[in-house]
This record gives sequence, structure tokens and C-alpha cells, in this order.
Amino acid sequence: MPNLHETAEYIVYFLQRWSAAISDPRHLLAPLFHPSDAQTIDALEFYLATLTFAFALQVPFVLGQKGELGEKARLAASSVVGLVSSAVIAMTWHFAFSLLGGGASFAGTFLAYVYAGAPYIPLLSLASLIAFAALPLDLQHLALSPATAKAAAQRGWTDPRTKRGLLGLGSLGFTCVLLWSAVAQLRSMSFVHKLTGWRLFWCIVISLVMAAIVTPLLKAIASVFNQPAEIASVDAAASTVIPTDQNPLLISPNLLR
Repeated sequence: MPNLHETAEYIVYFLQRWSAAISDPRHLLAPLFHPSDAQTIDALEFYLATLTFAFALQVPFVLGQKGELGEKARLAASSVVGLVSSAVIAMTWHFAFSLLGGGASFAGTFLAYVYAGAPYIPLLSLASLIAFAALPLDLQHLALSPATAKAAAQRGWTDPRTKRGLLGLGSLGFTCVLLWSAVAQLRSMSFVHKLTGWRLFWCIVISLVMAAIVTPLLKAIASVFNQPAEIASVDAAASTVIPTDQNPLLISPNLLR
């Protein structure tokens, strides 16, 4: 049986780190950052704890969906891949900053991402759940999958059962948090690598190019957890009900990839 006192102490410790990271992650970093092994382990622990908390928010939603156990396991695996893939993309930034003279080590870049980006992952999960709740029950589980999320969003946008106000609120919240998270991460990368001006601009350009290359690969990996028949079904349904002039709101992290 877990020790409740130790559990409470860890929760307080985690919340303190989360508050410090989301307030100003640079307080936990340093210019030309070359962190020690202990600092890297602490950051990795914080990142994994944040991922666990964010996934825990989605567990009741995943388990509450209709379907066999195997389907629920695929949905859970797809959610984990979606959360972790953002970290993989962020790590490609290190190469872009290093190419233009960035001084931080790979571990320093990792910590910059963790403390600047990870605190927003639970907020993104909450925003996604708001949008998921707006969809009809038969479309909600499809919105969790990167292979069917876009088609599910298009189909849901024209479905009279969809709560559009709630869908818009969740989509807007997700987009705003995602954009602010990107700003916070770029500020931290600039800080630890000590790059500004034109060099920072080209670092961002190169990072975007690399992300454009990596993102389809991550999406293909996530698509392994989907049933081909189900994907074809929802795509066919979406293509028959969506007018060509519609522009549905994004409702999931998967739709942004």
C-alpha cells in the first residue's frame, strides 16, 4: 500500500515544479546549458509525471468508449503516441540550433523543451476533452486517432447532434495553448543556446522544415493502432456529408499534425 504522506509530498513537489515551469521556465535553466546527470534525471522524471497526469485525464474517456478491449487498447496507445510525438519533434530543434552555433548540449535542449513545453500538455488534454465532449458518441473515439480524427471532425461539424459552441470553445482553447506553448519553447531555446536576431530566425525556419519531415513519419507510426475498415468507413462518410466550402474547427492534437 503506498505511503500517503510520501505521495502527498511528491504531489506538492510536482505542483511546485509545474508552477515554476509554466510561470517562467528560464528560472530552471541557464545560458549555454550543460546540465548534470542529476538535473537531467529530475527533468525526465518531471516530464514523465506530466505525461502520466495528462494521460490519466483521458483514461476515463478512453475506457468509457464502446468497443472491445483491443480497440480501447489501440485508442490508449494512440493517445500515448500523440503525447510523446510532440517531444520527438521538439528534439529535432536541437540540431537546427546547433547548426547555427547554439551553445547548449543535447541535454540542455531537452531540459528547455521539458520545462517550457511539458507544463502545457495537461492543459492541451483538457481542451481536447472539451472538444471531444461536443461530438456525438459514435464519433468521439474516432477523434482520438490520428488516422480518423480529421474525418471525424468534418463529419461532426455538419452533424446536428454536435454541440458547436462547446466544440468551438475546446478548439479555441487548444489552439491558444498550443501557440503559447510554442512561444515559450522558442524563448527557452533562444535562452539556453544564446541565439538572437537572424540566427534565431533561421533556427526557427530550419526547425519548421525538420518538423515537416518528421511529422508524417510520426503520424504513420500512430496510424498502426487503427483499424483500416474503420478508417475507410469514416472517411467515406465524411466525404459524402461535407460541403466543399466547409472549414471545420480543429478538435484534437492529432488534427494539427
